Amino acid sequence: MNAQLAVYVVILNFAAVLSFTLAAYSNLRKTVPAARPFGVLSAGIGLYTLFYMFEIISIPLSIKEVFFTLKYIGITMMPVGFLWFTLEYTGWKSRLTRYGLIFTAAFCGVFWLVVATNPWHEGFYTNASLEIYQSFVVMGFQPRAGYYVFVIYITLLALVCFGLLVAYFFRTSLHRRQQVVILLTGAILPLGAAIYILLSSTPWRNVHLTSLAFALSVPLLSLGVFRYRMLDVVPEVRTLILESMDDSVIVINRQQRIIDLNPAAERFLGVSIREAIGVPLKVFFPEWESITGQLFKNERYEQELEIARGDEKKIIRLSSWQMSTWWGGAAGRLVLIHDISEFRQMEQHLLQAKEAAEAATRAKSLFLAHMSHEIRTPINAVLGMTNLLLNTRLEEEQTEYVQAIRTAGSTLLTVINEVLDYSKIEAGRVELQEEEFDLETCLEDALEMVAPQAASRGLKLTYWIDPLVYCRLSGDEGRVRQILINLLANAVKFTESGSVKLEVEKHGENAAENRLWVHFRVADTGIGIAPERLPLLFEEFSQADKDVSHRFGGSGLGLAICRRLVEAMGGKIWAESQPGKGSTFHFIIPFSCKSTISPIPQFEGKRMLILTADADTRRMLESFAARRKLEAISPRGHEQVLSVLSGGEQFDFGVMELHWQGEEDQQVIPHLWQYLSRSGVPWVLLKPIGSRKDGGKDEAQFAAVLHTPVKFSQLTSVLETLLHPEQSKASRGARFSPPAVVQKGEFSRCYPLKVLVVDDNALNRKVVLLFLQQLGYSPTGASSGEEALQWLQKEEFDLVLLDVQMPGVDGLETARRIRSILPKERQPVLIALTAFTFDDVHQQVLEAGMDECVYKPLSLDQLKKVLLRVARQRHGGDEAVPEPPVRSTTILQELGEEGEEIGSLFREEIVRNLMRLDFAWQAGVIEEVGEIAHSLKSACAFLGDRENAQLCGMLERHTRSGQLPSREWMMEFYQHFKEHYPKTM
Repeated sequence: MNAQLAVYVVILNFAAVLSFTLAAYSNLRKTVPAARPFGVLSAGIGLYTLFYMFEIISIPLSIKEVFFTLKYIGITMMPVGFLWFTLEYTGWKSRLTRYGLIFTAAFCGVFWLVVATNPWHEGFYTNASLEIYQSFVVMGFQPRAGYYVFVIYITLLALVCFGLLVAYFFRTSLHRRQQVVILLTGAILPLGAAIYILLSSTPWRNVHLTSLAFALSVPLLSLGVFRYRMLDVVPEVRTLILESMDDSVIVINRQQRIIDLNPAAERFLGVSIREAIGVPLKVFFPEWESITGQLFKNERYEQELEIARGDEKKIIRLSSWQMSTWWGGAAGRLVLIHDISEFRQMEQHLLQAKEAAEAATRAKSLFLAHMSHEIRTPINAVLGMTNLLLNTRLEEEQTEYVQAIRTAGSTLLTVINEVLDYSKIEAGRVELQEEEFDLETCLEDALEMVAPQAASRGLKLTYWIDPLVYCRLSGDEGRVRQILINLLANAVKFTESGSVKLEVEKHGENAAENRLWVHFRVADTGIGIAPERLPLLFEEFSQADKDVSHRFGGSGLGLAICRRLVEAMGGKIWAESQPGKGSTFHFIIPFSCKSTISPIPQFEGKRMLILTADADTRRMLESFAARRKLEAISPRGHEQVLSVLSGGEQFDFGVMELHWQGEEDQQVIPHLWQYLSRSGVPWVLLKPIGSRKDGGKDEAQFAAVLHTPVKFSQLTSVLETLLHPEQSKASRGARFSPPAVVQKGEFSRCYPLKVLVVDDNALNRKVVLLFLQQLGYSPTGASSGEEALQWLQKEEFDLVLLDVQMPGVDGLETARRIRSILPKERQPVLIALTAFTFDDVHQQVLEAGMDECVYKPLSLDQLKKVLLRVARQRHGGDEAVPEPPVRSTTILQELGEEGEEIGSLFREEIVRNLMRLDFAWQAGVIEEVGEIAHSLKSACAFLGDRENAQLCGMLERHTRSGQLPSREWMMEFYQHFKEHYPKTM
């Protein structure tokens, strides 16, 4: 490529790029007058120069002809765009001009079709050939009639547009004439080049000089259209905008002399426009001189000033902008003065009102907090006294009355706690924690709180976690759990039959900020909510309706507290419901992402068979499998189940929940037991809380029995141990030991026992039940003496582990009734569990008919010794089997992975009991102080905190003597707990 051709190609390329850029810019500036037609014109110029550049650099004639045809797309767009632009810019808007524009567009479109189909009729040109013109290889041709018609037409059209612009020049204002001159200059360049080529001897053989003209005209046209676009507005609407403004507008030149101002500025300066023009601004506005130095250093300047006008003081906001000439030079400044005196005065009044309102809110919240505290103290005393009263001999009717008092008192205490929580939120005293936590554990803790109530109502309680949701997050776990417990408790309370489901899924993720939005859903099949009540549902003291409020009770603050907490964490909460069909509560919260689920090597390539007739349980277990990278096979319906059981497929383990009914029971259940007996695959049985057996079948065939809703962490640990007992133990290293499922073959089979654990404290009962499950037993739990008696009348037990101190019928009275009611052949071994260490307790236990007394906290080794002795006594066990050695592990370590959770729950119980202890001590209720000290001593002992356990024992001995310790002693007592449990005080 020679130098001449290269320069010309660069010029064409520049014109094309600039034209397309201006076309895009015009599309963005649609509101500017004539911008859209200018965009069409620019696009036509761009297409013309682009395809003409390709025509110039192409060598084969056939290729040149193609680009020649494409070039005319842009050429036909230019007259349409130029005419449209001229008509819109000059204001020629009538039906006739619109028809003229339509005709021009149609003519140009038809003409391009003539060019495109020229090979068929040769009406535009003939004899196309390659020719040399200077240093260019151009396409020569013989023009025909079509060529001349089109050239003459667009030339005349350009002259018409040019004439319209000239006419507009003489009838428009001075400001617009500057713009018209620029537009005429930009338009005359390509027009002159086109006329010159048309009048030359061989115009069709020359290199098109119009491309050079367009390269120069496009910037000029764009400058004319956009640089002075405000000139279309300012002259015409100055009266409507500037003169009607309440703000003062002043225009000064580079010498700071006034050249224009509006009526508001005249009033502000106290001078007429005729007197002010040409006078320095500082003459009428003395404060101007003090800010001049800073003003001219910035293109934009803004400041608030306090000025004096006579005896009156005003506050103004002064804004100033530097103005420029059309070529970019400095042209003075625009000054805007806004009087904000009334605004600042109103702002001051609002600030004072806000401070007064905040003070009132703080006073109200403080009052609520104090009142809640003062009310809780006697309420705790009332509850304590009712518990003591229930321990005395009462008639049946009296017992019913006292239990009603206790239920009402507990409800009142719940309402007071909600009011206290709400008052703390309103007073801004709730601080959110940012700590790493395990999401699965948080969900399971919340579900565990409502599981007993759901089981008592016969409700199905399940949960599901999206596999995409991270396992470990960072946020306020306690507040998330509080929200979930509130929503789940509401769902259970308002659902009489059916199910309650908790679902968690990924809502969105911001990788840049490492934030994950998590969507929580709590759905029930309860009574539902009327549509008109939904908008008010999260308002304070608002409930579904009066009937629901009377029927179910409540303060109407629970959901309001949830809303406040969710919003404080940067999320949102809402509800959906259909009356009679149930409700779904949603909330979304952002968390910091920490880590995904750690891979478990033992599960790689393993297959898990899920057998359940319940869709929600199946979905929950499928979620577990997906999050643990297991392959889950979960047949739907009894027909698919029968097919899988008889198909001979291989699985590594199975999880089963028996929920078939009617005829399906008769078809599926026998196949299940046959499959279990012959497969040799370890199976885990899931059963509801409170149930003993499922369908009357023997649970001994299962490797483990877990209660629903099953905990993912617990199921993980069980399956790990079932797959590779030795590997699982070695891989954990220093971590807590897993539940010893493998000991079923070593301990429970050697010492088979049916065990009943009776303890009113749910945590103490859970610890003992977990120990027994680790040893391979399937124990039964009871929360009271009455419940224990019911179990013993229905089934035969070998061993009863019986807590001594329980509300209602205590352990001593329960033992006496067992010995008196049950026949001799059904009498179990009774072992007392107690945290009392007094000498007379052991004697009382023996006198009540118990066989032995074991002191809390009960360790796994102690329990093994008890079970071994009882088994030998009942069944004559193998005397050669040595007693288990005493190990130096703590109770929490012996609980395995559950130890972490149990420890957390014990610490939470310590927090609650310390608050109860403070109220009871201040109220002077000695008996309740002793009971709480006893519970604290047991909890501290389970945590291995001997020092605080001894302190609680001392406090308990004080109460047994009928005295309360001094304030100084109690302050030291609380200080000890604060050092060990900082979050408790």
